[in-house]
Order: sequence, then structure tokens, then C-alpha cells
Amino acid sequence: MVDVAAMGDRIETAGDLGAGDAAMFAYWEIQERIAEKEERPWIKRAREIVKRYRDERPQGGPRTSRFNILWSNVQTLQPTLYSRTPRPDVERRFHDQDPAGRLAAILIERCLAYAADAVDFDAIMRAVVEDRLLPGRGVARVVYVPHFRTQSLLLDNQSGEAAPGSEDSPITGRPLPMPEDHEVVFEEVKPVYVFWEDYREGPARQWNEVPWVRFRAYLTRDELIARFGPEKGRKVDLDHTPRGGNDPLRDDPPPDAFKKAIVHEVWDKAAKRVIWYAPGTPDLILDQQDDPLRLPGFFPNPDPLLATTTNDKRIPVPDFVEYQDQAHELDVITARIDRLTRALKVSGIYPGEEKQLLQQLIDEGTENRLIPVADWPAFVDKGSLANMIQWLPVQQIAETLVQLYNARDRVKAALYEITGIGDIMRGMTNPQETLGAVTWGGVSGSGATAKPTWQTALAPATANLGQPLAVAMAATGAGQFGWYQIAGTAVVAENATFAAASKAYLAGSGQLTTTQANGRQVVGAVTVTSDGTPTAGLGLIHMNRPFAQGQTV
Repeated sequence: MVDVAAMGDRIETAGDLGAGDAAMFAYWEIQERIAEKEERPWIKRAREIVKRYRDERPQGGPRTSRFNILWSNVQTLQPTLYSRTPRPDVERRFHDQDPAGRLAAILIERCLAYAADAVDFDAIMRAVVEDRLLPGRGVARVVYVPHFRTQSLLLDNQSGEAAPGSEDSPITGRPLPMPEDHEVVFEEVKPVYVFWEDYREGPARQWNEVPWVRFRAYLTRDELIARFGPEKGRKVDLDHTPRGGNDPLRDDPPPDAFKKAIVHEVWDKAAKRVIWYAPGTPDLILDQQDDPLRLPGFFPNPDPLLATTTNDKRIPVPDFVEYQDQAHELDVITARIDRLTRALKVSGIYPGEEKQLLQQLIDEGTENRLIPVADWPAFVDKGSLANMIQWLPVQQIAETLVQLYNARDRVKAALYEITGIGDIMRGMTNPQETLGAVTWGGVSGSGATAKPTWQTALAPATANLGQPLAVAMAATGAGQFGWYQIAGTAVVAENATFAAASKAYLAGSGQLTTTQANGRQVVGAVTVTSDGTPTAGLGLIHMNRPFAQGQTV
């Protein structure tokens, strides 16, 4: 066994550790320790953010009101970032007269469409987006799953299907090398979601500098034997403690009745090699393969979705960190509002000798009822009813509550300025709306009696419309709520007469044009690209609360 502690974290070459499994294990133990040290503060902070999102509080603790703005923001941004399954669009780079290239593009496009339909692609992407919005790093990868005509270590001999569990695990998606007489009859490439703590990469400044990536999986004894063979599979220590066990650092994997081992799958870009090993079983390399997928970028995953980063490191800063002070201020104000609201009640004091008489005034069943007073002159001498009851003053509490509500609104406004959430609004959709459709909120009635219907409609080519506009961020079904953009750079539908750096005008049917028309200018919008960019029928505009003001050119 190589003494890694004695050598420290710095070596000149991997050969300084020697050769064989023990040296390779020691090398990756050093790499893992360096990367873990870099990510440790981020992981700790990210776990706290996830708890905040879930609103997990100590059981049995004091009652404290919160304003969970993190949950609200994430719920708003999730459907904005990913709303529906993407449609593959494969085209030839150069539109030459090339029948073979055209057929190849159609074939690839259909394969991609099938691959997205064959798995729950939406669930994978939603999980990736959630990780991007909470801890700040969302990861997905591809897994190559071949099907052989004859039995292999990953195939069911009778059904010819991949064995249960072999297709969905990132670590068991590729079988061990097979003899040449085993024919591959069907091949699949499946996207797989990777939990944000199960992914790690070598420290780097940019994605093209990342030296290696590591995926972590949890395998039972049977899965270890099926994947790595009986000899190595039985040597691995089942060192993983499920949630509720004795490991205080790992509480996120789901509980399970089976003992499991933690297995690392490392893709070493420099060596073009993939290594599998169990960190709890020293000096044992479970498997290694030379560039199994032969992908252009080598790694089986694209650049992860990252939150805020800088040019000196890729460790993300979660979005919540950027507005955590405002979120804390909202919590403080909300807690004060809760305490004052509970104190805002009708209470008072009165003379004890008049208890029976005064209590009747507030008891149930005293409506429309006269209560007799035995000694009226004495009752009047005491100042009558107005002076016999002293009510708890609530005017100061009520005024303070109004100020607190106003203060909370100001904090939310500042927070929305930081996050840009205020640039997105939601409304009931029109069934004809597609990505980029220019819409306006319909109204019923006219003049002073006009009321919003909360039902959007495609903006018509009507002069002097005089209504605020928004851009549909995705196609949605009739009667469903959809998301609309009102600020920033947006993709809009256009009528093929669309020039860059020009004023925008309503063209009807939810489209814009750059052809001048009296009374139809969209104020607060200017075109960025010309016709067909980013794709046919769509263009880009930069806008800030666009309004069909009816300006005359």
C-alpha cells in the first residue's frame, strides 16, 4: 500500500507513486482529496440552501414565521428555463444538392427524437435545472447500453434484455469486454441525471481545462459481481451507510435495506482512460478501459449547468447567495408581522365588582338584547360603560403592521431587481401562441369599466392599440398558464420583413415587423437580428416593458 499521507498532495509524475493497482488507487485518492478540499465550502453552503428551499426546521423548536422567497423564485424560474421536451432539428451545414446528406440529417433527427421519447427526458432535465437553481450545478450524462445476441455479464440470457438495474445506473451502463463472437444486435444511448454531490471534477478555470470528472454510484453485492466479476466484486467492502445510519456527512442517498459500496467512475481526459475503484477498498482497481465511447470531448457529459462563476475557478456560487441578505430581511419582517398580528386582538380590563354585568355584553347570544342595571344612578356615577372598560390600544399595532407590510414590499422590490424575476410575468395562454408570439392581456369592456381578463391574445395589427405587450417564452396548450417575457433580449415571431437595429411594429397574428406603419410602433423595443435569426420565422429584440402606444412615425 502506498503511503499517500507521507508523500503529500504534490508529486511530479504519476510514476512517483509506483506501478500497479496500489499506485493507481493512491493517485486518484490524492486527486479526490484535492478536489474535495476545493469544493467543501460550496457543498456545505449548498446543503443549507436545499434545506432552506424545503423549509426544514428543527422539530419541536420555537414557532418562527418565514417568507420562503427561495421556494417562490425557484418555482417561477423552473418552467421558464425548461418548459417542454425539445424538438431535434438536424440540418446540413451547407445546403448543397446532397441527397445522401439530407437523408442522413433526417435519420439523425429521428434517432434523437426517439431517444428523447424512450426515456423520461423531461424528468431528467427538470432535475438538472433544479440543481442549477439550488446548489448551482446541474449535471446529466449519457450512458451507452449495448444489447448482445448472446449472454453477457449485463444481459438476461432468456429475454435478451439488459438485466434489471444495468441500464439506469451511470456506473453499469457498459458491459465488460466481450468475446468477438458476441454480436451487438441493438445499441442505445440514454441520458441520465447525476445528483449534484455524486459528480466531481478536477480543479480548473474553464471547461476545456478540466482534467478529469468523477461519478459516484452505490452498488449492492450482486451489482458489484454482475459488473466487475465475482473475484473483484466479493473483495469490495460495503462501506456505504444509508440515511439514518452512523455517517453524519452523507444523509442524502435514499435509505435501502441492502448494504452498498461507494464506487467511483473516473474519466481521465489526459490518459483517455476510464477507471473504476471503490474508495473504501484500498489498492483495488475494479476496472479500467481506454476511451470506451470515443466522443470528441472524451467526457460522457457536457459542461454542467453552473450558477455564478468567475474566470479563476469553476466552483459555482448559488443564486441564493446573491440575495440572501434580502431574504433574511424578509424573514425578520415576516416574523415581526406574525407576532404583531397575534397581538392584534380585542382585549381590555374592567372593575371586578361589575364582572357579571359586563361579561354579559360580550357573551354569545347577546345580540338585540337589553341588559338591566340594578342601580342605575350608581352606574352613571362610575362614568357609565365608556369609563368602566379600558380597551387595549391597538391603533399603534395596526399602524406598525402597515409600515411593516410596506417595508416588506420594498425589500421584495429590491430583491426582484437583483434577480430579474420582475422581468417575467404569468398569464392564461391562447391556444395559437407559440414560442416568440407577441401577446397582450385582453380586457373586457372599455373606458372606465375595462377589466383585465387574464387571458392573453395574439397582438393584432391594430393602430393605437394602447396596451402593454409581452413575448411568449414557450408554446403552451389552451387554458394553461404560460410564462411571458417583458424585459431583456427575447426571441419573437416575425413576418420575414425584419431588419437589425430597427424600430419594431405590430404585424398582426402575434408577429413583429420593421416595416413602418402609423400607430403600430412597439415602444420600448428595438430589433437585434435580421430575418431568420436564430431560426426561420424568429428574430431577436431587446425590450423593456414593451407597449403598443400608437406612436405616429
